[in-house]
Amino acid sequence: MILGAAWLVVSCNNGMQSYTEMLEAEQEAMEKFMDENNFVVLEDYPADGVFAENEFYKLDNDVYLNVIDSGNGVHAREGERVFCRFRVKFFKSDTIEVDGFSSDYWYGPAIFRYYDLTEPYSSVTIESGSYAEDFVSNGLASGLMYVGDSSYVKLIVPFKESSQSFQSSGEPLYYSRVRYIFDK
Repeated sequence: MILGAAWLVVSCNNGMQSYTEMLEAEQEAMEKFMDENNFVVLEDYPADGVFAENEFYKLDNDVYLNVIDSGNGVHAREGERVFCRFRVKFFKSDTIEVDGFSSDYWYGPAIFRYYDLTEPYSSVTIESGSYAEDFVSNGLASGLMYVGDSSYVKLIVPFKESSQSFQSSGEPLYYSRVRYIFDK
């Protein structure tokens, strides 16, 4: 039922027909969201890797990253199998939030293979058969360029870096909490 409601919201594109119009609407929504939450965009990635709660660094792929906990120091290798839990809010809805940390979460973790996303941004490979795979994307994996195993981050992901579902709807996503755990 939650998935159906989410698809209903993201499938409505408010009559926007062009990609340019979707980009403009996304930019406006992201700026408004960041202003309402007093988010600050840093010019440079912090040398010590420490972020204040409201600070974000804009990556080359236009994903905004805030590191909550950088993990245990073990960084992802090419092809690393990653289990990912997350809490995500849909920008176009004030009410839809998927909480992958709750005990009754029926999606299961998103499972994907990580590949170096620096040059050029390449695709992650989905491994799970759960509904969470709808959220697996380059945007979701982007934090792994800076953090390691058992890390927590926040992400603001533009639709162009999301899965096909969100690309077609023009829906940016705010991941208020993402946890990456490597397969041991």
